[in-house]
Amino acid sequence: MSIEIHEVSTSRALAPDLTPYRLTIKRGEERITPLREELTKHLSGQKDAKRSVATLYPANAPLFAMIVEFFFDTGLAAFAARTLGERIALMTGFSTLRKHSTDLSLFNPWHQDANFFHPDRGLTFWIPLEDSGVERPALTFVEGVDGLSVDESMSHFETVRSKILTDGVLNFTDEQLRDRLGNFKEISPVVHAGECLCFTPLVFHRTQSGPKLTKSRLSIEFRAIPAMSFPEVASKQSYTLRGVQNGEDGLFFYNRKRESRFVTLTAFRPPVEN
Repeated sequence: MSIEIHEVSTSRALAPDLTPYRLTIKRGEERITPLREELTKHLSGQKDAKRSVATLYPANAPLFAMIVEFFFDTGLAAFAARTLGERIALMTGFSTLRKHSTDLSLFNPWHQDANFFHPDRGLTFWIPLEDSGVERPALTFVEGVDGLSVDESMSHFETVRSKILTDGVLNFTDEQLRDRLGNFKEISPVVHAGECLCFTPLVFHRTQSGPKLTKSRLSIEFRAIPAMSFPEVASKQSYTLRGVQNGEDGLFFYNRKRESRFVTLTAFRPPVEN
């Protein structure tokens, strides 16, 4: 198996689907290095940058291919398929490249990635290309809620999610999240290059902040969903990328309207275990 799975929190105060997991990629640092070098060149001269992976195609198809193939060839896609119980698709339109400075005004507040998924079923993989959590900002997660048992946590989070959708407010300060969730504990794991954090759409998280975080960092967020969410896969309406041909083992890229507001470029192929 090319992925090692570790708990981020040992408190076990929340249901498993409400906590992140640390995944260690086999030969992860070796595999991250060329990706970091290419992204550094691509984003050179920019203090901060945030864009979807899909924006690279077709203008920078080689970098687009490198990023997508990293997801499928390192065991991350296979992990997603096992976790979700079926073949998966990578939403490159909602997968993100990020060059993050230490400017606090650009840090993401508390939120859930359910905002990116429809329905709320899928996985986010947050991958720093440099060691993060000590000098570079990583992520901070809700680790537990006072007075809430593990058995109660899932229904409580689902109720909070329903209220969020009703209110239409998707991002929260500490105080605003406490008003909705209750008094909560948080955790900010250190994540090394070659590792990633994986979590479900209901997990509350934000950009880590603090006075010791004095260096910028590069990261990629992959978002994967069950492939059956995209029935167009079966039609083989796809682009050919880097010599990969259409077919059962092909790598599919195609446009699809999502809720009439979004167009996303999606990648699909059977994941590789190595």
